[in-house]
Amino acid sequence: MGQAVKHGRQAGTAGGRAAATSRLGRLAALLEHPRATLWAYLMVPLAAGLVALALGQDANWDLRNYHWYNAFAFFEGKLATDLAPAGLQTYFNPLIDLPYYWANRQFPAPVAGFAFGVLNGLDFVVLLAVARAVLTGLPAPRRNRVALLLALAGVLTPQFLSELGTTMGDDTTALAVLGALALVATRWPRLKADAERGSLAGSPAAAAILLAAGVLSGAATGLKLTNAVYSVALCATFLIVPVHPVARLRFAFLFGLGVLAGIALTSGWWFLTLWRQFGNPLYPQFSSLFPSPLTADVGVVDNLWRPNGTVERLMWPFITTLDPRRIGQITVHQIVWAVLYVLFVWWAASSVFRRLKPAPGASAAPVRVEHARPAIGLDGREALVLGFVGIGYVVWMLMFSIGRYLVPIELLAPLAVFLLLRRVLPPARADRVAAWVLAFNALVVLGGGVTGWGHAGWAREAIRADLPALAEPERTTVLIAGREEPYGFLAAELPRQVAAIGLATAFPASTAYFERARAIADERGGPVFAVVAASRDGRAEDMARYQSLFAASGLAESAAACGLVEKLKGFGVRVDVVSRPGGGCALALPAALARDPATEDRALAALGASFTAAAGFPFDPAACTRRVAHVGTRAVPFQWCRVR
Repeated sequence: MGQAVKHGRQAGTAGGRAAATSRLGRLAALLEHPRATLWAYLMVPLAAGLVALALGQDANWDLRNYHWYNAFAFFEGKLATDLAPAGLQTYFNPLIDLPYYWANRQFPAPVAGFAFGVLNGLDFVVLLAVARAVLTGLPAPRRNRVALLLALAGVLTPQFLSELGTTMGDDTTALAVLGALALVATRWPRLKADAERGSLAGSPAAAAILLAAGVLSGAATGLKLTNAVYSVALCATFLIVPVHPVARLRFAFLFGLGVLAGIALTSGWWFLTLWRQFGNPLYPQFSSLFPSPLTADVGVVDNLWRPNGTVERLMWPFITTLDPRRIGQITVHQIVWAVLYVLFVWWAASSVFRRLKPAPGASAAPVRVEHARPAIGLDGREALVLGFVGIGYVVWMLMFSIGRYLVPIELLAPLAVFLLLRRVLPPARADRVAAWVLAFNALVVLGGGVTGWGHAGWAREAIRADLPALAEPERTTVLIAGREEPYGFLAAELPRQVAAIGLATAFPASTAYFERARAIADERGGPVFAVVAASRDGRAEDMARYQSLFAASGLAESAAACGLVEKLKGFGVRVDVVSRPGGGCALALPAALARDPATEDRALAALGASFTAAAGFPFDPAACTRRVAHVGTRAVPFQWCRVR
């Protein structure tokens, strides 16, 4: 009897394994079908749009500071009227911000948000094209499946997800950065054939491919200068691909020419505009090279995130994995960079060792294919991806080391993991390890919760503000004072005739800057107002939201529910339950946690007055009124103060 039960259990276990294997086989067959790729091209971007909708209205700090204002300033021609109301970022290339601003002015905000989620989801399409081009050594059906899974793993990386559907620009410009790599990878056979000809000049077709790739990469750099990291990385990668040295130099040179053309295309006009206006094409940065009377002597302003010393540089992937706050203001969870670092070192060490150690003789026992030693060298497309990712990471670390700028190469990181594992382990084992590592990385990313840069609930209008009517906007000056809470977006909600001036912002202002601010106000000759910070009680706002949900659910009418909430106070829940005369209850913030907005506003108004007084614009803090703007459903209080 016992033996029968034992055999039954074994049969059941075997049957379960067989069923699981059968299900995995069906899934693999589904992913290997050519139509699976076509459906993925459609469904993943749509899914990205839906995720953007679920996340809510973009409300990140940069949007409130300059993304919204810069587009407004471009459309309304405000460069000569205003003076840095969004700080130094006032003078960033506005071209990247125009589509978002225009879409939100033309359509309801959720429609625009969905569209930008879909746009960012197209990164998956380009990433899949790169993977399919690089994995040519796999059989066609299996290549479809592996490329699809690696592209999905790419878009499940934290920096990409943290910016999905936002105005921050890294997900958006990654389309062009990855597009440049995809163009070269998919056309690599033609480029390799051109290199093998040994001609110094090369063919026109190959030159056109390299120039076009350079234009794409340069265009991304012109839209967002931090993408210069990836133009440099791909150009340097051409110098190490396995082709004739002369061809390497030609590839890098032609690509570099294309980069310059791409930068000129998307940012040349803006450089020229800043040069004519301020004598500095990168104004206000690099004023040490291009002196301006309005700026202090500075270079690159944001250099606070880079590693300290040689030891930190060597250990940076591990340090930032354990402490993500070293490379940004949000916490993201991932292990892929530490894994990649180990694999790069492992591959380099094993390559040296195997070159020094002779291969087994021909008489050695035959080895099964799945246990065969991995090849040492890389083909051209593999070298392109691994060189681009590796060099890109090093250049990023030395130049900025800001996490969100990693998006283009972090999207490629799973593909790089797969390629390196196949260079240090036998193919069958490498594939299994890659599957486990990348699945675990996705679990770390999603299980840890992807911290975004700030979202709010949806409203029909992305931005709206309670601003007073101005009798003489063409003569009015408004000062945007303070840097902790960004109010640059309010300048875009003022009448276009108003002059907006930033004070006490991150702009590297000189004494002449404040003199210019006073001169603008004097020349206009009309009233001067100031926007300063107002208190925001996050706990009270949260409690009001909880009460709204409590009432909408009908629980506020239930004596049992009210009693349950009252009992929860004994377990540390900070809430007061207030009985209502007609029955039921309401949730309220405990008095001990309540703040006094009026007192806090007076203190903030006094602080704002000290900022403006230092620039020659004193005002009485009592002459301020509290007003509220909204980003989506998020309330952004501010104070409107009469200066003169």
